[in-house]
Amino acid sequence: MTEIIAPWCLAVATLVGEAGFEPYLGKLAVAKTIRNRMKMRYSSDGTVAGTVLRPLQFSLWNTSDPARIIACKTLLDNKNAREAHLAWFESAAKNHPELTGFDRVTMYHADYIATPGWAKRSIRVRQIGRHIFYRDK
Repeated sequence: MTEIIAPWCLAVATLVGEAGFEPYLGKLAVAKTIRNRMKMRYSSDGTVAGTVLRPLQFSLWNTSDPARIIACKTLLDNKNAREAHLAWFESAAKNHPELTGFDRVTMYHADYIATPGWAKRSIRVRQIGRHIFYRDK
């Protein structure tokens, strides 16, 4: 029998690692960003795996980040994992009322790191929790 990792599992692990301690709306915004990248094929082949595992796109999956192992071992009965799971599926709603203006958001970074060069060439959309979200000009 051939089995693959369910795309939603990889998405939820990414949300746990990238936004696990963010408020629910922050998890939802990161989920929407992943979905936008998939839809727009922005540093993506259009799949969850081809989006979140692309090198240097989601810091969780950088090989030096120990959070990737923690995220993959997180059980769904964990509060942050439950929220990440819900956020992933809820982010599929086309017009989520709390994410107005997020239809073209493809990038974000944490507010505690130096502003990346790409951010200076992008349009800042909104900050939610510790993440600042952007879209291309």
